[in-house]
Formats: sequence, structure tokens, C-alpha cells
Amino acid sequence: MPSNKLQIIAQKCVNWNKNFYYNPVNRNCQRFIEEILETLGLKFNPEGEFKRFLDRIVEYADDRFLFEDREFLSRQELDQFTDQNWDKITNVWDKKLLLCYSNMMNNMYKYKYDEKWGPINNKEKWLVREYELRTD
Repeated sequence: MPSNKLQIIAQKCVNWNKNFYYNPVNRNCQRFIEEILETLGLKFNPEGEFKRFLDRIVEYADDRFLFEDREFLSRQELDQFTDQNWDKITNVWDKKLLLCYSNMMNNMYKYKYDEKWGPINNKEKWLVREYELRTD
């Protein structure tokens, strides 16, 4: 990354840390990322379930694991749904959301020691899915 972009990011970080207090609705990490991307001239246009997830976070601070008409209440539920439906999902953004959910659940298991979010029993499958999205 060119150093001028690193400088821009550093300035934004200092500005946010110095001038803003966290607010779950209007001064959250999603807003910060949107401002960074806009400042750098980068486009981020999620679609489908991924867009709905980000909208829920930004508008309502709602971080539930929702996908279409269901809520995943455990790692097991996410794994089972994904195993059964991955190849049927055509929107790449929907697949990216499932990968994000997997990573978020893994972190909640590892760092909050919350048993319902882990462990990943089929880590290799998730790595294959991630690789698939990187190469498409």
C-alpha cells in the first residue's frame, strides 16, 4: 500500500480517536470503515444478505446471525445450514456473509469461551469455501 494511503488511514484513526466517542448507531466501526474507504476512493458495494447484515448493524446495532428467514443460534446450526446450502447459493455476497459469520463465531468461541459458537469441526470445508471465493 502506498505510504500516502497509510498516512491517510493514520490521520483518520487519530481524528476518530481524538474527536469521537463510540456510539452503536452513528459512530461505530462500520461508519469508520465506510469513511476510510470513501477517503481512499475505494468502492464497497455489498449485496443481498451481506448488505442487509451491514444495514442492521449500522441502523439498529443488531448483530444477530440472520440469513434469509433464519437466525443461527449456534456454530452447529451455521455449519449444518452451510453444508446443505453452499452450492445452491448463487450470490457471492451471501456466501461471503456466511464466511464472516463463521469467523465471528470462531472468535467468540476462542476469546469469549462461549461453547455454543465452537469449535469448528469442519475447518477444512470452511477453508475450501474461502479459497473458492478468492479464486472466483
